[in-house]
Amino acid sequence: MAENHERRGEYQKAVELNDSALKILGGMRNTLQSKEQKASFMANERYIYEDIISLLENLNEKDITKGYDKLAFQYAEESKSRVLLELLAESAHKTASDVSNKADSEYSVLHDPEPISIDEAKRLCTGRNMTILEYAVGDTSSCLWVINRSGCKLFRLPGRKELQEEIETIRFGLLDPNQGISDFFTRAGVSLYEELISPAEPFLSKKSRLVIIPDGVLNYLPFEVLLTEKWEPAEKGKNPSIPFLIKNYPVSYVQSASVLKKLVFLQDKTKIRVSESRKLLAFGDPLFKDTLNSSQPGYPRLEFSGKEIETIGTFFKPASSSIYLRDRATEKNLKNTGLDNYTNIHFATHGLIDDEEPDRSSLVLADKKDSGEDGYLKASEIFDLNFNADLVVLSACQTGLGKLVRGEGMVGLTRAFMYAGTPSVVVSLWSVSDISTASLMGEFYKNLIKDKLSKTDALRKAQLTMIASEKYAHPFYWAPFILIGDWR
Repeated sequence: MAENHERRGEYQKAVELNDSALKILGGMRNTLQSKEQKASFMANERYIYEDIISLLENLNEKDITKGYDKLAFQYAEESKSRVLLELLAESAHKTASDVSNKADSEYSVLHDPEPISIDEAKRLCTGRNMTILEYAVGDTSSCLWVINRSGCKLFRLPGRKELQEEIETIRFGLLDPNQGISDFFTRAGVSLYEELISPAEPFLSKKSRLVIIPDGVLNYLPFEVLLTEKWEPAEKGKNPSIPFLIKNYPVSYVQSASVLKKLVFLQDKTKIRVSESRKLLAFGDPLFKDTLNSSQPGYPRLEFSGKEIETIGTFFKPASSSIYLRDRATEKNLKNTGLDNYTNIHFATHGLIDDEEPDRSSLVLADKKDSGEDGYLKASEIFDLNFNADLVVLSACQTGLGKLVRGEGMVGLTRAFMYAGTPSVVVSLWSVSDISTASLMGEFYKNLIKDKLSKTDALRKAQLTMIASEKYAHPFYWAPFILIGDWR
């Protein structure tokens, strides 16, 4: 019925009928038990959200005074990361020691899985320099909400197919540093900047920091590599002069504004403890056993991952680091550690991503005989752990990937660590270089711990250091790692 009214141009009636359909579907969803069933059910019905957002976009273009942009935002938030929101609420309920004594406002923030409004999102913008860019990707057209402390605005963007083609071009150009920066990479980088970022330029200043809320195929894009203007190489293979977006702004990511609200609150609860004493727990350079006598397939040694962790450890106070290398970097040692005592947790190893069954995505640790563990720290097992960390870094291949579920985003290791209790996770978007990653991580922790920069500023400064070097200037080396969650 909604589609029939839409074809006749009766957009308001189409919105009302789509809303009725969503209420019916929501009731059906609430009868499902598992998070997988809930996610897949709404993924199949995501087109209704896309339709209603597109209708409201059309109505907003005709009359910007009626608040259609704010209503569209509410539907976008309602369609995003509902399972993750419920998981975070479930985690908070599970770990609350005495719910009855908590203030009503605290209980509401932790336990309410409902999406937030655009006015609440504006209040998340701490200071005048923070800008949220929230995207909703549709088949025929997409949306961008630019939100900061002083206002918000809705923009129409190209549809899914056009964006996907350009993102695939970008990613193809990123994966072989020996080819340098190609013409097709620069064309796609400029085009995507003009489509995804340029509409927000009137809201930005030289001191702005960007919080990106991607959707759909945008989850595969490191926005840091977009090009702010056309560029021609002065000398083949030289990269420092390339106008990457990261040179202008710090960038972080989050699954939805509603998720950000919860993560900010979680970090605020641990801020005093973090400022008083930082403690590092790190696992790296695991000893992978002979495949004939092990449950693990063959994995090449990550020699520089051990040096990476030893370097990181020098930035923490003596006796504040627990480092497990080689045959000690086991799953058993991890599980037998008091995980909630550490503010920073770092894994430097192989990542194994299962995009069909994301709960089987794993970090590969040492496979010690008779340990009772198989050496794979699976997402399903991480859900059962209890972290109290300010930051978890997954310095491994493709740890930011997983199963892309429409509406839920990327399902994998990131949400498992967030459920287990950390508000911020650094992950990678492709297979990374062992030696360059060690350099990047050393710079990152120096900026974070020694220079006391925010997580986003620390990562950005490390990436700019890599760009300025001749050896690791190509984005293959510095762009795979992104920060998801609370940027502070």
